[in-house]
Amino acid sequence: MPEKLTARLMKKYDISQKVFFSDFLTSTSHKCPTLNPENIFLGAMSSGSSTGIPKIIFRDHQSWLAAFPWQSKLFHINKNDTLYLIGELSYTANLNACIHAFFTGASVVIAPNRLPQTWLKEINAYSISALFMVPAHYSILLKALSKPNNNISSLVTGGAKINKTTVQQLHHYFPNASIVEYYGASELGHVSYADIHDLLTRPQSTGKIFPGVKIEITDGLVWVESPYLVPSKRPKATAGDLGSLSTDGYLTLRGRKNGTVNIGGVKIQPEQIEYCLKEHPQIDDAAVFSLPDHLRGEKLIAAIVRKTDNIKTKDIIHFCRQNTGHYPQKIYFLPKLPLNNSGKVDKNLLRKIVMEASYGNN
Repeated sequence: MPEKLTARLMKKYDISQKVFFSDFLTSTSHKCPTLNPENIFLGAMSSGSSTGIPKIIFRDHQSWLAAFPWQSKLFHINKNDTLYLIGELSYTANLNACIHAFFTGASVVIAPNRLPQTWLKEINAYSISALFMVPAHYSILLKALSKPNNNISSLVTGGAKINKTTVQQLHHYFPNASIVEYYGASELGHVSYADIHDLLTRPQSTGKIFPGVKIEITDGLVWVESPYLVPSKRPKATAGDLGSLSTDGYLTLRGRKNGTVNIGGVKIQPEQIEYCLKEHPQIDDAAVFSLPDHLRGEKLIAAIVRKTDNIKTKDIIHFCRQNTGHYPQKIYFLPKLPLNNSGKVDKNLLRKIVMEASYGNN
């Protein structure tokens, strides 16, 4: 983490001591302190508000540990595994995957860069058996693969919805691996999970309710009650996600309450159009967001990475209309989408790119 940002966070949260990973390697003391379940253990990093400064959401031991036995069972990870991670441990999902692996007795290897060729070399060199990546990183990895890997037994993803095509490709290249997606949030912990059967037969759902979790849908909002909530949010909390729960217990998200776009009085969830676009066979990746519009209040923008130049703007508009009833007012074709440090699409940067392109065309 950048030094200036670290200093600002330490001041904001009244943190007096900074510890480096190297401190643990050189320490001669191996005696563990007395711990209680309610003691604070690490802070989960969450994206900041309009200030751009991340939030630290402090968690206690029990909010981490309560989920670990279920993660081992559902994600098929045990003490014999070596887990490979991409990105920084300041990203909550990476941090969770790392300390869960340590809990089981497994080993962890963290990628030194964002280059898929490096990942492939290390996966072979360190006999990696389990991967955790956000969907965007799995897509990057798939493009670098030339043959199946039979040594991987567990593929876990989260942070964004994975599409059906990516799941099918992962199953082809990692035929012996279980594939699991989970939905959660820094404040909530694990909420739901979907195995490969769910991902292929219910691709829009985030899956079944995670063990120990109770879900309540109130005014469209997903409210969660579970032992995995951070102390400040107990006993019940929401991350602001809109969703629905089927009669057989499958959760489907509809976007964020504060992410609803109002276009001339019509309320639209950009995530629904985004998911639709990602299902198009000629689209490699897509991001949908809004920008101010002096006539309608807001307008929908789609940034699209094409698999082929054959697909045109009119084809995309028709596809969206047929499948969602809505469509983006402006479409930009990009060679790739920018990612943030967590491997998620950086929509703030995308907005800047689109606005600069718009000004350049005027």
